[in-house]
Amino acid sequence: MKKLTKKQARKLLATVGASTALAGVGVGVVAANNYMQPISIKTHAATQAQLGTDATFGKGKDIPFQIYYQVPIDSKIDKIEFYDKFETCFNYEKVQIFDDKNNDVTDQGKVDFDKATNRVSWQANDPKKWFGRKMMMRPVVNLKENADLSKYLDKNTNQYNIPNVANMLINDKDIPSNKVEVHTPNDKKPTVLKQVEDKNGKFGDTAKYDIGDTVHYRVTYTVPKNGKDISNVQFLDDLEDVLDLKEVKVTDDKGNDITKSDGDLKIDDDKESFVWQPTKDYLVKMPDHSYTVDITANIKPNVDLSKYLDKASKDYQIPNIAKMKYNNEDTPSNEVNIVTPPPVGKNKVVKSVEGLSGSYHEDKDNVEIGKDYSYKIQYTPKQGMTLKDVQFSDDLEDVLDLEKVVVQNPDGKDVTDSEGTLKLDNSKESFIWQPKDDVVKTMGGKTYTVIVTAKVKNDANLQKYIKNNVIEIPNTAHMLDSGEDTASNTPIVTPKTEEPTAKKGIVRDPSNWTKFFGNKSDTSASQSSGDKVNQAMDINAHNAAINAAKKLVVQNPDGSFRKANSSVSDKEFNDALTTLSKPYKSEEKVNVNNQKDTSVTTTAPTSADDLKSVINATTVGNNEAARGDAVDYLLTFDVGNNADMKSLVLSDDLENVLDLRNVVILDSDGNNITNDGALTTSNTDESWTWTAKDPTKYSGKKLYAAVAANLKLNADLSSYTDKQIPNVGHLQINGKDTPTNVVHTTLNGPKDPKDDPRNPDSPKNPNNPNNPNNPKNPKSPENPNNPKSPLHGDGTNNPVTGKNGLLPKTGHFILKNLGWIVGMLLAGIAGIGFHLYKNNKGFKSKVKKIFKK
Repeated sequence: MKKLTKKQARKLLATVGASTALAGVGVGVVAANNYMQPISIKTHAATQAQLGTDATFGKGKDIPFQIYYQVPIDSKIDKIEFYDKFETCFNYEKVQIFDDKNNDVTDQGKVDFDKATNRVSWQANDPKKWFGRKMMMRPVVNLKENADLSKYLDKNTNQYNIPNVANMLINDKDIPSNKVEVHTPNDKKPTVLKQVEDKNGKFGDTAKYDIGDTVHYRVTYTVPKNGKDISNVQFLDDLEDVLDLKEVKVTDDKGNDITKSDGDLKIDDDKESFVWQPTKDYLVKMPDHSYTVDITANIKPNVDLSKYLDKASKDYQIPNIAKMKYNNEDTPSNEVNIVTPPPVGKNKVVKSVEGLSGSYHEDKDNVEIGKDYSYKIQYTPKQGMTLKDVQFSDDLEDVLDLEKVVVQNPDGKDVTDSEGTLKLDNSKESFIWQPKDDVVKTMGGKTYTVIVTAKVKNDANLQKYIKNNVIEIPNTAHMLDSGEDTASNTPIVTPKTEEPTAKKGIVRDPSNWTKFFGNKSDTSASQSSGDKVNQAMDINAHNAAINAAKKLVVQNPDGSFRKANSSVSDKEFNDALTTLSKPYKSEEKVNVNNQKDTSVTTTAPTSADDLKSVINATTVGNNEAARGDAVDYLLTFDVGNNADMKSLVLSDDLENVLDLRNVVILDSDGNNITNDGALTTSNTDESWTWTAKDPTKYSGKKLYAAVAANLKLNADLSSYTDKQIPNVGHLQINGKDTPTNVVHTTLNGPKDPKDDPRNPDSPKNPNNPNNPNNPKNPKSPENPNNPKSPLHGDGTNNPVTGKNGLLPKTGHFILKNLGWIVGMLLAGIAGIGFHLYKNNKGFKSKVKKIFKK
């Protein structure tokens, strides 16, 4: 996106036109002092161009309009379109769209120009991106050289007045802007355009001021092209006598001050009028040029304005018309009016609020909970009557937090302490400002402004302010005079409503809750890699390698690790994780052959620290657990504030393979509020339900449910996919259900409990009496009471020495077959001897020697 320069940005700051409370459109056209050379917003200084409701341009010149949009805050918006339908005398050139940060965002929408209707439009691609934003469209048109402008001619002023109105389309709602007019100089007749500047710096045909205020008029005098026969020109203005003329300045279309250098200025203080006449040398240079006269005046105090009273509006309207004497003819300007409220016969208090819209509104505005916004209270004491015991006050609703009060005098100066005494009551969220006696004497008819900074409290119960699912918080200011109270109007602030949400997580380290709920894990099945690293770090706290590795990593809230800083290389990081995960010392392992009672002493979480440690537990969406392990859940419920709550129910139906052990309900401050509702648990379906006794007190609050459970030792997961146990909690408001996310626990073990040694009923459990290897099993060979045991009775069952043992059976066989055995042995020996005698000479020699002897 293209960023505007500071110079361009300053030109885009002023907005023009009316706006509604939540949406509005304002349009302006860049004014040019010279219709021959219109001011370009891109190339000229801000002081040379002014955004206003009217401007003067010549034929053939480019005219930039600037249209300001306030997009409403409404999640139901599906379409945002800005458009401008131009008069047929204009040729469309181009268009740009800018956001509230002066970025060119034209490419974030579709631009369309309909030549037949002379209509240009821009439609946002993503309407939701612009909710509550201020935007500006800047179309540029060209006034046709040959355009017939007759229908736009004001014969009284010789002025061509070409109107333009822009629009904003929100879904099907069409919102128009104010009207601006392009004034085109008359080639044959002189023209005079007069404007008055309001307090916001915008020029138009009316402006509101109070008695004693300073007023700024601007008059544009245009001398026609055919001024070759010009003999006399005078710029003049006769103000109403109730105005005090202070200063007059004449500049040419290049911005040069020619008041004294090229003419003669005469001011009549009695008539409150002036006449400026150019020198004869300068007179001949004036045709085909425009001149600007800036006039400064004051509304006189203590004057009779009764003849200016407008009965319809009940305001005073002070008119003014400037003139140009061209040769012997007078050409008047359009009429402008200063609107002045009449002297106040009674006290008046007007209150407005400025929230997300960025401007003050007397009816309502949107705000954000916990974010500052401001009230503007204008106190105007009555005139012509004695004021006594005056007080300005405001008692805000208790759900609001009064943060700051500033009192300003009619000049906008802070007089909070210098002209009175301010008393704040923080417990009541109220203030009283009492002016000093000498101030009271002179404040009649003057308007004092009090700016109050406030915000909606984060923990406020807003239930009583909900109407049709919208929160409306009213406020009324007061003025006390002589014991008589005067109330202001009652503006409303509308905080953004929050939808209820529910979230569920599995406690990553159940051992943190063991001391509260007693359920514990005997294995590390439910530990993540982060838990294992933590465990290794704790065991090896004084190991140099561990300490070095700890300096290279930082643990995230979810248990994972990241580099400690940017200088840590990938290799160093990976090596550090390996080091931290390595079990330098052996951890105690569970011996299923020697299971003992692992009961622990529990203490209910009652202290603030204990309760906060419960709600601040680190959770994960998935974990692993073995049968018998603790599986704890932390449920987080954002109740929201968009409903008039009649009922509030929290619930969770665990899978039947889990054993529900305990449930505690907590608020965001860590308070145990279980007893502030009815808690019902069911051992049959392993479920719990908590119903709030007073639902309204939890509007906009955050609640927690700490749920302790164990994976049953005999849990059968044969019907579960991939051994995953799902779980979902629920938040119900007025019967409307908001479920949590789904979490999963994966069984670390066989699906069939009969195959799990941890299951007491499993044949593979060494402590199960039915295990054939259990010495206590009567059928086990290891059981000494088994009749078939080799160690039983007189030893006849001894497999070696018993009656049927190996040795007795061998002896009987030898005795029974002794002859055969001896014969076979002798035959064998003889055979071997004969073989050696025939084939072994050494053996044969030894035999012969034996027989010779």
